[in-house]
Amino acid sequence: MKENNSKEEVVRTSHEKPGPARVLFFSQTPFIAGGEINLLALVKTLNPHNITSYLCYNPNSHMEQYLPNSNIHLMPFGLPRYQRIGVLKVAYAMGKLMYLLLRHKIQLVYANTGSELKYLLPLCRIIGIPIIAHIHIQEEDSELRYISVNQVQRLLFPSKATMQGVLECSPWIDARKCFYVHNAVNMKYYYKRDTTELKAELGFGDGLPIIGVVGRLREDKGQHLFIEMARRLADEGVKAHFVVVGGDFNQQGDYEDYLKKKAQDLGIAQLVKFLGFRSDVPEMMSLCDLIIVPSLKEPFGRVVIEAMACETPVVASAVDGILEIFKDGQGGLFFETGSVEDLAQKVRYFFDHPDWWRDQKKVAWHVCNELFRQEVHTRKVEEHIFEVSGSSV
Repeated sequence: MKENNSKEEVVRTSHEKPGPARVLFFSQTPFIAGGEINLLALVKTLNPHNITSYLCYNPNSHMEQYLPNSNIHLMPFGLPRYQRIGVLKVAYAMGKLMYLLLRHKIQLVYANTGSELKYLLPLCRIIGIPIIAHIHIQEEDSELRYISVNQVQRLLFPSKATMQGVLECSPWIDARKCFYVHNAVNMKYYYKRDTTELKAELGFGDGLPIIGVVGRLREDKGQHLFIEMARRLADEGVKAHFVVVGGDFNQQGDYEDYLKKKAQDLGIAQLVKFLGFRSDVPEMMSLCDLIIVPSLKEPFGRVVIEAMACETPVVASAVDGILEIFKDGQGGLFFETGSVEDLAQKVRYFFDHPDWWRDQKKVAWHVCNELFRQEVHTRKVEEHIFEVSGSSV
């Protein structure tokens, strides 16, 4: 009898479900941008029964503020610049990373940018840990070659356009390792808000439509086109408020100063309100009746789905990953990239068709809810993690 019980115990043990995959998510960007927002949303929504999440991040980004009371193991640790000068700092950082990987028995590393692979690849190769690299932008071929990106087990991209762009510029990359997973939004957080008080606070209580552009202030984001569009619409007699939301983190305020001077030179400084960096993005999206996305290049266009989730239609550049988000006339309109004339014409179409404009708010929400919910994105990433790590659920 005891022998039979022992055999049953062996069989039961051999069929026990393995524990959650132990995954280290790695981000060294010193500020919160689109890629970091996407990573934070991902780790928040991963199933803890399937994945035990560890997050190693640059302390300057203050990611811990976005993850209060979470079950994610936080590891604030900033890496020095990878260079021969200061080799002792690099060696120390490599040693600490090795310790973290071994101590926590990490089974897979998820690098949030390609640049972090300079540190991760040699360590993971020694230990035998697979790597998934999420390439958010079309990095230069020389950079991808330098980090030996083909040594990672899988490359994820935010859009098909970005993936194809990288493969065209770097044909030596193994295309069989490349996949794209569209970004997403948590629709429990991004939804239409009541902005009555906010409008009064900002001086927008007159009932005029509010046209906005939201995002980091950078030349390739095209905010200068927004200013020129505002001037053109004002000259045509369109009455509206124009708001610019976002901070200039890359150029020490030079581009922001340029935009403000441009508005002044065009004689519309009183029509354009610069709100600076705002953390209340859903409120900003809800505040606006129309969001403009005038990017000259865009790996995906997260601001588009954030707006649509808040029932705000968009007028967006017909460029790169944005073209994969919606169809023309289904939640917004596309305009010819870089063309102020076409941009103003498409915005004017909304003013000339108020009933259609109102309907587009609901259409935008339905498109986002159907295709870009965070749960869909998270599940797809989980599948990649399980395939690469060899885990199962």
